[in-house]
Amino acid sequence: MIEAREIVRRFDGHAVLNGVDFRIAEGEAAAIIGRSGCGKSVLLRILIGLLPADSGRVVVLGQDLGALDERGLLEIRQQCGMLFQAAALFDSLTVEENIGFLLRRQGRCSRAEVDRRVAEALDLVGLPGIQAKKPAELSGGMRKRVGLARAIVHRPRIVFYDEPTTGLDPVSADSIDRLIEQVCAKLRATTVVVTHDMRTVRRIAQRVLMLHEGRVYASGAPREIFASADPVVRRFVDGVSDPREVTL
Repeated sequence: MIEAREIVRRFDGHAVLNGVDFRIAEGEAAAIIGRSGCGKSVLLRILIGLLPADSGRVVVLGQDLGALDERGLLEIRQQCGMLFQAAALFDSLTVEENIGFLLRRQGRCSRAEVDRRVAEALDLVGLPGIQAKKPAELSGGMRKRVGLARAIVHRPRIVFYDEPTTGLDPVSADSIDRLIEQVCAKLRATTVVVTHDMRTVRRIAQRVLMLHEGRVYASGAPREIFASADPVVRRFVDGVSDPREVTL
């Protein structure tokens, strides 16, 4: 479903990604982890075609993103869903208008069908009947759920998640993890989660990709990553800093 081949992306001459290489199979749930600033969110935006790579190839759903024009990229994006870190809802629109935005833009569904699919998505994320509310009336956890409903309302083949539990209390974070599990099971969608939350990794991921110094430093099943004796991996999953990096 997704293949990255020697991806390089530079900013101001600095290579944030410097030869990233991996494959994600159809229906697989993959977690991308790594320290802040290592390029996880940059990689996510490259995979969904929102940001071009400087070199290398990205193949999604059998299509080389670098060879596609804007129309071709749009067709790929329409088969993907994305939950942004801050949910990225339109403040001036209601919940129903936010979730149904893409369906209405495409013009392929009747108003009744849009309403039905919005209600179905809200039921799936545990928020039935809130169509008329505005984002300002929702808690942080509820906004994440609405963002997830928007990401899945068009029944995508791939769903991307950018730090889905960031900024949430432990109970709300747990509920989001459970929802992601349910979405994986119900839609059978390929799932890619960028996260710092090791609980999310343990619960959701079938495979973990750890970025470090611009590359995929470690890859394996969660049990392999959490049992790793490599000091770089060990410090990250245990949340322990390197004493040499600590200064007063």
